[in-house]
Amino acid sequence: MPDVNASALSPLTPNRSDGQDEVRPSLVEALVSGFVESHETTHADLEPMLISNESGHTMERAIKDELGSSRSFDMSVAFISRDALFRLKQYFLDFSGSNPHGSGRIFTSTLNYFNSPDVFRELLQLQAATNITVRVWQSISAQHVQQTITSYRYHPKGYIFRHTSDAAKPLYSAYVGSSNLTTNALNTNRDWNLRVSTLEQGGLYHQLSSEIDAQLEESVPLTDDWLAEYERDFQRHPQLLQIPTRIDPHSPIVPNAM
Repeated sequence: MPDVNASALSPLTPNRSDGQDEVRPSLVEALVSGFVESHETTHADLEPMLISNESGHTMERAIKDELGSSRSFDMSVAFISRDALFRLKQYFLDFSGSNPHGSGRIFTSTLNYFNSPDVFRELLQLQAATNITVRVWQSISAQHVQQTITSYRYHPKGYIFRHTSDAAKPLYSAYVGSSNLTTNALNTNRDWNLRVSTLEQGGLYHQLSSEIDAQLEESVPLTDDWLAEYERDFQRHPQLLQIPTRIDPHSPIVPNAM
């Protein structure tokens, strides 16, 4: 496996003199190197890359770099922690300040009541201070049914960033893998996240776009009224995801529903 240098984690920023006809062969060359036969390329930022939070190559670093150069983004994660929001807050604010006509969207869930009311409160404040909107997944087919671990189908971990230049058409970087928006998942856990690049003409772009459209249909906006209702519901249910502080080696192993 070839060595991955630090520049490989730089965000996708096509040169402003590049036209679409120049971006396409660069992307093709990078994809061939990543998927078919590895070779040295000047377009390491376009190559597919596995990020596993090793050797300083973390998802938090990737997200911060992408927010610094992208024009819009979609993040779709089941779980969010308050400390992760604190670590990324300034980068979200900077993104909004440098993209007055851009937009960001964060999709998340209420699965297992992992996301506390405080998390949603922080997201509400972020939403009010930026051009970033937050939506909560809620299956239309199950709006009036109590959802359990097995019936709650939303469990993605994906990050999509849109980049543009004066001459080139949009270029997208997508990260799909296992990292939720939590500090451990973005920095220290051995999570796997694959970064790939695509143009709007690519099949991957259309698949990602279709999935985001579906999540828009199956989610509701985060509002003060929604949060008040969730907070009441949260108090009635113990958190289902509890990390044990001590493991009994003699206890039976029981598979979860994930």
